[in-house]
Amino acid sequence: MNFKKLCTALTLSALLASPPLWSNDTAAYAQDTTEQDTAKKVVLTLDSKDALLNDAPCQLEIPPVLVEGTAFLPARFVAEEILGAAVNWDATTRIMEITKGEVDVKMPLDTGMASVNGQEVEISNPPFIKDGRTLVPLRFLAENLNMSIEFNAEEKTITITEVITDEAEPAPVNLPPVITYLGLPNDVIKIGEAPNFNYTYDNEEGEIITDEEWSYQLPGDSRIMTGKPRAFFQPGEYTVSLRIKDAAGNSSETFSTGVTVTDEMLMSEMAFRFSSPVYGELFENAQNFSFNLVEPGENVAFERTGPVLHLSNSPEVVTGSGILYQSDASGDFRLLYHHLNGSSEKQCLYVIAGNNGQTPVTLSTLKSGVGGPVADYMNLGQTAAIRYLSSQPSDSVTIQPGKKIILNPGLRPLNYQEAVTGMQDFQADGNITISVIMGPQEAPEQEQEPELEQEPEETPGQEQVPEQAPEETPAQGVSIIFSDNPQEVEPDEVTGADGADSEPVPVKTPEELLQEKIEYLLSLPVLPRNSKQVRGIFSNADYLVDIQGNGGREEKIALGMETPGFDTWIEGIDPLTGETVKNVGNYGVVYHLKMSASENTGVLLNPRGSVFKGAFLGPDGNVYKAPSTSYFNGLRQAAVLGVLEAGQTDEFVYTPPSGSDTPIILTLIPEAFWDK
Repeated sequence: MNFKKLCTALTLSALLASPPLWSNDTAAYAQDTTEQDTAKKVVLTLDSKDALLNDAPCQLEIPPVLVEGTAFLPARFVAEEILGAAVNWDATTRIMEITKGEVDVKMPLDTGMASVNGQEVEISNPPFIKDGRTLVPLRFLAENLNMSIEFNAEEKTITITEVITDEAEPAPVNLPPVITYLGLPNDVIKIGEAPNFNYTYDNEEGEIITDEEWSYQLPGDSRIMTGKPRAFFQPGEYTVSLRIKDAAGNSSETFSTGVTVTDEMLMSEMAFRFSSPVYGELFENAQNFSFNLVEPGENVAFERTGPVLHLSNSPEVVTGSGILYQSDASGDFRLLYHHLNGSSEKQCLYVIAGNNGQTPVTLSTLKSGVGGPVADYMNLGQTAAIRYLSSQPSDSVTIQPGKKIILNPGLRPLNYQEAVTGMQDFQADGNITISVIMGPQEAPEQEQEPELEQEPEETPGQEQVPEQAPEETPAQGVSIIFSDNPQEVEPDEVTGADGADSEPVPVKTPEELLQEKIEYLLSLPVLPRNSKQVRGIFSNADYLVDIQGNGGREEKIALGMETPGFDTWIEGIDPLTGETVKNVGNYGVVYHLKMSASENTGVLLNPRGSVFKGAFLGPDGNVYKAPSTSYFNGLRQAAVLGVLEAGQTDEFVYTPPSGSDTPIILTLIPEAFWDK
């Protein structure tokens, strides 16, 4: 079973944690039709409880809905009636088991993880509970469980038909392509010469190649650079590799060849990169251009503006449960958090918003970039920055007075040394409290104090008659089950020792369980700040930077560095201790760069830390990696930010990525200096 199907089977298991969604009469009819060999079909209508099961009308207890363009279906009705899956619910362990054919899925509710045939997998696009019922994303069912889906936009109907496959004739085997040759017309190539690679392959007749995956290694460098090399700028032996994919989706084995580059130069690297610029492309700097020796720019202006920044990064490595950050927020504000689990136990990172006021507060998400949990911290920071820079406003949520919500539900637990990063811009029309907490996945059960039996009052003058011991009866065990779906639990009738009916066992609603969990998390201790990382609240977390190149010399601008007259580390307050703190590196700050030049001028981004993997928003509105392949290691290399045409103004947006070292240097190089 491939991973895609694993995710689907897993998601389905979460969806079935609810009782039947159809009436008793319909269930009886459905039981009769499941014995037929014909394909089963159900017709559902968005936002309607009316349905057709094999052309017979039936009523659902909850209708399918459309959420942000994705259709969600009532789980158990579709699963049992269309898929014929066997479902087993263990109320003690709160584990749902689903068996269909050779697939066995076991999943604890609300964990974000499950086991499929004994293999642990992560849930993607989890379902949600509405009115005590579980709804599932339609695409999981359609793509992975042998069902045909038709959607009528005008009538808002969804027709689901079971696909009965004919196993008598196996499908023909489509073999992957095989690369037979990769090379250049000549045995050697010059520095700065564009290589003309040719390759041949064997594949099914008439089947085209749809994708090429190129990679290469620089001489003496262990890193693998992805993408097809446009030219080479150091003499020596290079290894170039290719992997191809055909129209059937089959990929070839990787084929590698050697390329010899002489010391004869056709074009310098700087001239080549700027003559046909590619945003984010790696500048190898084979000629050892010194970025640090470039003089600072003369016409550069920095202006502080923008929202309040709430930064949670200390302690960065969290070894136990506790509150990492907590502060009131209102209006426009930004939240940046970056933490990793330093405990051998799995932990969850929670972002909680609470309304302690008397009126509802609407919280809108303006931008959002979240990544993890993963153990590759540089890639995590770059991914979060890309998602943040490319994000658009999403739906808002209203927090009622006295209520608290988890803003990042569905995030799976962090394993040891895994990290999570999030950068989000919000707007709140009232005051809320933001908390970032590391804690267990489940709150510990609250122990209830036993009620003490009171002695009966003795009436004066009346002799107390000793109570007779009752006859022995079988022990009556009562289990109190806390379930996210109260209708899932159907306890047997409980009687007392005298045979009289006792009060029903209370079952907590999902909302009650959630609020109990949040209250437990908020009761955890505040963890002390680490002096090496930052925690605090900072005003005006945007920098507007106006850069005007003079065209007569090379010049640089440093971002994320204490430079008198230019960039400075913003200062703020640790809301949990009241101490003054400085945002070293300006993480969470967004730089809006407005650049112009009197002459054609190339721009390079050079990191000044040890390792770096970032991103930026280009003037064309697209987000690019910096570098476009692999990562920076050391101070020598750079990424191409673009070329400023004479008299033209370009705008870029950049934010320091978590997991990477700052600062960076932007270097402006006029065209007259490209061949130096």
